[in-house]
Amino acid sequence: MAALVASGLGSGLDISGLVSKLVAAEGDPAKAQLTKQETKLTAQFSALGKLKSALSAVQSSLSNIDQASDFAGLEATSGNEDLFTATGDADAAAGQYQVQVERLAQPHKLASATFANDQTFGGSDGDSLALTVDGQAFSIDLAEGKTLAALRDAINSAEDNPGVRATLVNVDDGHQALVLTATETGYSKRIEVTETFAAGGSLSLATANRDTDGNLVGDLSELDAAVTIDGITVTRSTNEVADAIDGVSLSLGKADPGQPTTLTVGVDRGGIASAIAGFVQSYNALVSTLGSVSGYKGQGVSQPALFGDAMTRSIGDRLRTELGRSLSGLDGDFSALADIGITTKTDGTLVLDGGKLDEALAADSAAVGALFTSEQGYTSRLDDILDSYLSAGGILQTRTDGIQTRMDDIGDRREVLDRRLAALEDRYTRQFNALDALVGQLTATGDYLTQQLDSLPGAYNPNSKSS
Repeated sequence: MAALVASGLGSGLDISGLVSKLVAAEGDPAKAQLTKQETKLTAQFSALGKLKSALSAVQSSLSNIDQASDFAGLEATSGNEDLFTATGDADAAAGQYQVQVERLAQPHKLASATFANDQTFGGSDGDSLALTVDGQAFSIDLAEGKTLAALRDAINSAEDNPGVRATLVNVDDGHQALVLTATETGYSKRIEVTETFAAGGSLSLATANRDTDGNLVGDLSELDAAVTIDGITVTRSTNEVADAIDGVSLSLGKADPGQPTTLTVGVDRGGIASAIAGFVQSYNALVSTLGSVSGYKGQGVSQPALFGDAMTRSIGDRLRTELGRSLSGLDGDFSALADIGITTKTDGTLVLDGGKLDEALAADSAAVGALFTSEQGYTSRLDDILDSYLSAGGILQTRTDGIQTRMDDIGDRREVLDRRLAALEDRYTRQFNALDALVGQLTATGDYLTQQLDSLPGAYNPNSKSS
């Protein structure tokens, strides 16, 4: 067990304080230098991360305008969206169609006659109510008589119910009617009922659906939707007509028999413009990021982490050069971004004239697409530049790996310094403790000698009084 040392008892010195100050004088300058280097590298690492994110956003936006198909997408537009809405896909063909919504698809409804609330149905062995939907049947056992309310609950809770919802309509004076509604629309989902009552009687269920004129539907095939397209009538079991026109889906909303509405299938100019606007927005965000991590901030102000950095300057210069280039050998009237409404401001950001872009797309969307998607188009050229920075083993990764290595080296140097300072502190402590012990011994020896000399006969003692 190490001996306890009471530092400073012999000399009166603050050994602990002296050691701390000596170690700090030795270590603080080195620590400050390491911290300064580490802070600078951390700022550069963070700035490169922001730059990489901005470059990646630009590259991602280019993926929306790098294929000819991105400029060939079609949209379907309804002349009256109250009647129907439309969407188009890659299989659609440009053109116009005259569409009439003759009727909407309905779920089949059956309503009973009106009965007293407490009247029961069934009550004999074998009594039942069988319901069938699209070939699937289930049966309600009525061996014990049930009121309309109990019958409603039994239908709704049946585990094998294939698609029937039962409700009650309260009439007046304690009377009500049972209404059965199919959960899906169309003739194929109609409800078929078989009543078996030993004592006779009936729920008197009858179709309750009505047509657009408010008349009861007599032909259950009218439960299907009907739409006339260029004089050809098609029927579907739902109000979603997805296969009548190649590549176009119609969602029927309201019937208006005999009133045609124009369906237009054309180039999706809005979608293309949005994709181009997305590129412009991401590019401008990159320009802003370049300025924030490397741009000059003025005199007397701390400059960004990558100020004066050749790589960041090269990124901006290369991209601006490509965007300002005119392309040759393209079909159509467009050879530069300015031709379709994209110009460059003095600060390097892009400005998109939406009206001019829409005019260019309306005039020749394929030619607009060629500016970006041709072999020597802007997308390909910009993507090559971005790849040189973003790819695995590219310029950015090499830079960030180098910074990480230097930061790791600083960590190692800090550990070495800490070990050296700990050893120095131990050495100083031992030396001062030894000095303290020596001073204590010398002081004790001096006191002893003084005492001995004072006790010698005839010795002069300035403190003594003569008699």
